[in-house]
Amino acid sequence: MERCTILQKGKGHALLSIVLVSFIVLSVFSFVIFSISMRTLNVEIWQTKHYEKLRLSYIARSAANSVVEAISADLAALGAFPVNKHSTATISSISPTEIDIVISGDVSPHLIVKAKAANEDDQSVTVTIRYNIETRKIIQWRDDQ
Repeated sequence: MERCTILQKGKGHALLSIVLVSFIVLSVFSFVIFSISMRTLNVEIWQTKHYEKLRLSYIARSAANSVVEAISADLAALGAFPVNKHSTATISSISPTEIDIVISGDVSPHLIVKAKAANEDDQSVTVTIRYNIETRKIIQWRDDQ
């Protein structure tokens, strides 16, 4: 008789062990799935910020290049040297962007055009162009991200 009770107790321990091991395996599996989803979310957040920086960079470069083209077409519109002009514009879209453009120059043949594109999330990109008035060519581009 003692043998029967030992087997019955063994079956209960085996069932309890199976349930506990299954719970541990399920917990580990859930943790792995959760950590993978969190990492994926972090990568998506980084990509969104990176693409927004690229978008701001393209906008700032385009604005600065447009200003330089306008200066090349009509240099007399700048007036007498030294030049120090400032302008602001807003692009209304899904993500509104504000553009600040500063044109500065002294007696030397170089003008400096700075274009800063900023969004509502306090991200901004500044592009600086050094432009030679005599040769009508861009000497230097610089991105300050």
